[in-house]
Amino acid sequence: MALPTATDVYAFLEGYGISDSIISDDWINGQITNFIIPQIEKIIRSSMSTVATKSEYISGNGEKVLLLNRKPIITVTEVKYISSFQNVVALIQGIEVDAENGILIMKGIPIEGVTASYFAKGNKNIKVTYTYGVGEQVLLKDAIVKLAAKMALVQIGARTGGGSLSVQAFSRNYGNRGMYTDLINDLDMQAFGAISNWMTAVQGS
Repeated sequence: MALPTATDVYAFLEGYGISDSIISDDWINGQITNFIIPQIEKIIRSSMSTVATKSEYISGNGEKVLLLNRKPIITVTEVKYISSFQNVVALIQGIEVDAENGILIMKGIPIEGVTASYFAKGNKNIKVTYTYGVGEQVLLKDAIVKLAAKMALVQIGARTGGGSLSVQAFSRNYGNRGMYTDLINDLDMQAFGAISNWMTAVQGS
């Protein structure tokens, strides 16, 4: 995925008078590369710049649906039982893939003489090999820009000392996150709302 840069952040903050004369593009690009991207990749458990292939062993649950450990899915190349008494070679032919959500769905059709309508229960008895990666995801790009904008605003706001400023009878409270508290809170909410679409709590191997 082509990652956003400081130029995208300046454009997003149009109207705030923030340019490279206020905060440098090197500073913003550094935050994107060294902090924001690694944090997002840790949350979504996927690289934002490459496609990866994974083989994982999942415990069958006796249901029609099986959740994979990574998403979104690009291709599924293998789905098979690893127990000899559950050996169904062409199991993948009876699988429907919900790529965006990282889900395999058993279609309940006959597979080599076996009517497969559910994933048989077992302890890590199903091997799934697939490729995954975020690709060109507009929501994730938008989340990166908003998080970078938030960090820039925090940096700029911190130059005033943040907090409450008082001059005689005039008092202005910047809020608990400095000068741009309301906007910073909103950017946080929007960014992590978008990132949550790629989060998964499934544990595999």
